[in-house]
Amino acid sequence: MAQALWMPERRRFLRWTGAGLAVVGAPMVRSQTGAERNRVTVTVAGGLSLANLPLSVALHRGFFGQEGLDVDFVESLDEAQSQQAFLSGGTELVCGPYEQTMRLQARGKPGVAFVMLARVPKVVFGISTRKHATLRALTDFRGQLVGYGGAGTTSELVARQVLSRAGLRPNEVQWQAVADAVTGLHGVRSGQLDAWCNGDPAMTQLEQRSEVRVLSDTRTLRGTAELFGGPMPGLCLYATSAFLQRNPRHAQALANAVVHALRWLQTAGPRDLVRTLPERMFLGDRAVYLAALAKNQEGFSTDGVLAEDGAWTALRHLAANDPEVRLGRIDLSQTWSGSFALRAREQFRL
Repeated sequence: MAQALWMPERRRFLRWTGAGLAVVGAPMVRSQTGAERNRVTVTVAGGLSLANLPLSVALHRGFFGQEGLDVDFVESLDEAQSQQAFLSGGTELVCGPYEQTMRLQARGKPGVAFVMLARVPKVVFGISTRKHATLRALTDFRGQLVGYGGAGTTSELVARQVLSRAGLRPNEVQWQAVADAVTGLHGVRSGQLDAWCNGDPAMTQLEQRSEVRVLSDTRTLRGTAELFGGPMPGLCLYATSAFLQRNPRHAQALANAVVHALRWLQTAGPRDLVRTLPERMFLGDRAVYLAALAKNQEGFSTDGVLAEDGAWTALRHLAANDPEVRLGRIDLSQTWSGSFALRAREQFRL
């Protein structure tokens, strides 16, 4: 059974500070007209992950404010914890992978995605060069230790698919849940992990130092299609249907701000990022962060809209790996509410 390398309690539901997005519990901000803004809280996993960059841009460029929103971001330990908070009613609004909406539907509480941040998973599967300097493929990888984000995460889905394509069943390797990027980096460098499936900027740092050999890369459209046989959506904002019905203006404002950020990212250069983001987001190494961004650039959504064929790819692969998700029992129309992203796309002429 997989166990976390390190899972300190203090990392559970941390509030994002200057290193990430916003501070929960800050005083209500008022607009220039003096009217109170609308406040929403979004649960997010992996606050400093580069995959969350559109949210950081929307915050620090003032796009949420332009839409009249105060957004509080609460960081969960991982995607599975965000999902559990959603199931338990602890949160109604989550930034997480699109396929989570299907897991939630299978468990009786559908999540409805309404704007996409990414059109690829943005996860890399790399083999430790310290332990396997000559290994080029996974055919001889039986019994080795694979680090991943935990049960029910995108990194697990990607790792399982990588192993499957190599002819390996999940029970032919050992699985190790990794609590965070710092722990994963240590696991690779200390020789504890034979392979690690994770996102950026951690994987780019390992690549640059030749500490991992990348066997699968879903930061790009090509790498994603090679692994999954088609487009595979990444992060989105999803909510309960009740939230969307009660708060259509909030949902539209969120979609507008995210699509605005996506549009800005299409033309932003390194200097723009350095001027926009707080220094702590670069984790002490701007060069690595910007190099990682270059690897991830095309994987961000261009307009916030979900590709229909991507939804089918996600369902097919999730059904093959999650016994709770069954083809024929998941209604894809209940996983996506496209009107918000379409209106935002029209507003920004994308």
